Amino acid sequence: MGSHARVLQETGVDFKEASSAEPKAHAKLFQINNGLMAQHHYDDLRVLLEGSSAYCASCHKICQPPPERPDLFLAGFSCQPFSSMRKKHMKATPPNKHAKFDALPLVVEYCMKRQPRLAVLENTKGFGCEMEIDGRRVVGCEWLREQLSSVYFMSWVSLDLRAWVNVRRPRLWIFLVHKDTGTQATADAASSFAVEIQAHRSKSSPESLQRDYMLHPGTPDWEREALAGQAGSLEPRRRKTSSAVQASWQKQTDKIRAEWKAKGMQGSESNPLAAASLRGLTGTEREREVLEVFLMQACFAQGCSLLDDASVQAVKAELVADVSQNLSWLRPEHGGVAGVFCTESRVYSFGHDRLVLPQEQLAAMGWQVPGQPSTRPNCSGLSSTEIQDLVGECQALPCLAAAIWGMLLSASTKVPGLWAGPSRSCS
Repeated sequence: MGSHARVLQETGVDFKEASSAEPKAHAKLFQINNGLMAQHHYDDLRVLLEGSSAYCASCHKICQPPPERPDLFLAGFSCQPFSSMRKKHMKATPPNKHAKFDALPLVVEYCMKRQPRLAVLENTKGFGCEMEIDGRRVVGCEWLREQLSSVYFMSWVSLDLRAWVNVRRPRLWIFLVHKDTGTQATADAASSFAVEIQAHRSKSSPESLQRDYMLHPGTPDWEREALAGQAGSLEPRRRKTSSAVQASWQKQTDKIRAEWKAKGMQGSESNPLAAASLRGLTGTEREREVLEVFLMQACFAQGCSLLDDASVQAVKAELVADVSQNLSWLRPEHGGVAGVFCTESRVYSFGHDRLVLPQEQLAAMGWQVPGQPSTRPNCSGLSSTEIQDLVGECQALPCLAAAIWGMLLSASTKVPGLWAGPSRSCS
């Protein structure tokens, strides 16, 4: 959806995005809206791999992708097969049996055939865990290293959006350096630089999702209109829940209430959200219970021993929680957001008493200058569901920038002109 083009534009690197591939129509529309289309854009990565003729969304005709060897290849591959959130299902359906596993072998084939000098890949942290692939237990990253070891040196590192914004988006970033371009030390240096960039940013307070990225009623007309335009996202979605799942949730809730009461949390039987409208939620007992328990946890974590109005209001100012996740994942030390922003996230803002809109989630992932809503990306023609899909699919721009900077810093002496001079080719 143009994440890497946006980051490269911001870094000031003189580059030429020779070709790109993206099958989803709404992702292409987002790229067009925001001027992020490559010189050649196709629906399928196989076109770039094979160099075949196909319809190009940039040229508006049938053409072939440029034959030059890329200096830099930036890609993500489907995370669903490797997500830790499907651990219970991995035994019955190993990652390589998942319907979306094919994207990974395609990325491997592209690297082996087109042999870009450098590559930066991204996936869920679950790809760094042990799993079953081709009938054997292996760490996903080690499996990938085996596939590419004849041509590439490889390293990987975890980066989290939390260093920049008070929400979580942990992802695994993989650095590939071609053997005619650098050494293992080059790949390792890329990882180290990226980690140092994140560590440096972590020394400062992160931006606030509620303060810096959410739309506020009563501000300029265009902003109120933007909020009204996404009001459909705030309509309750009714879902049926089995009695077994409800019993499981209740058991978790009772356990956590008992824990905090034992630690001296006064008022643990009260209802701190009695007056909340929970706009955008279904209003089920389970959702209220999740939010109430999490709010109590957050109050206790910040030193409150009594759930009085002042304590609650102070904590609410920065607190958000994803009610689509398991209650056990909702911990105050995670900034109030369980797991990550994804296509199914239903993130509730305590301060605004409503769901965080998809465009606000996208803004918090680096698509807006903090506190400057006029810099939001152009989402014209996209539904709230499509924007939420972009949230789940796109890379967090600050983390992507750290990964690209890490690669450029480590490889600048290996690829002449990488920083300046003639435009470099990337895919």
